[in-house]
Amino acid sequence: MTETLRYTIAISAAPERVWETLTTPEGSGATLFGSRIESSFEIGSRVEFVGQGADGERIVQVYGEITEFEPCRRFGYVQHPGPVHNPRHAETSCRMTHVLTPRGDGTDLELVIDRWSEGNPAYEHAISSYPESGYLSGIKAHAEARMA
Repeated sequence: MTETLRYTIAISAAPERVWETLTTPEGSGATLFGSRIESSFEIGSRVEFVGQGADGERIVQVYGEITEFEPCRRFGYVQHPGPVHNPRHAETSCRMTHVLTPRGDGTDLELVIDRWSEGNPAYEHAISSYPESGYLSGIKAHAEARMA
């Protein structure tokens, strides 16, 4: 049985900087191994994190559907692994929700991961790699570097 996972990281940057890191191609590219976010960000619209293959071809690493989009406060989406990562990608999912809370001169970023599909292999990875994941530390590093 999977449970809701919650991780919080303190970032020494304004919510606007953290938001830019989460929702711009530059920010996602810096924090997700070069994968750049593509979406209209309307509720119900598609979101894709796109990288390049060895031959420069466009590869959808992760895709899903926007569930929440409240600028500088909440960003959520149902996430599926890209077809190159899992042949059962359409039925493998979880929901990722980013909650930004202003804190003095910085921001607390809470990552909530829930609604795991049965047998989702990413669940065990998330338990073992968060909160010390490259994803959260990458968001922190990129947002704070933009403040310098």
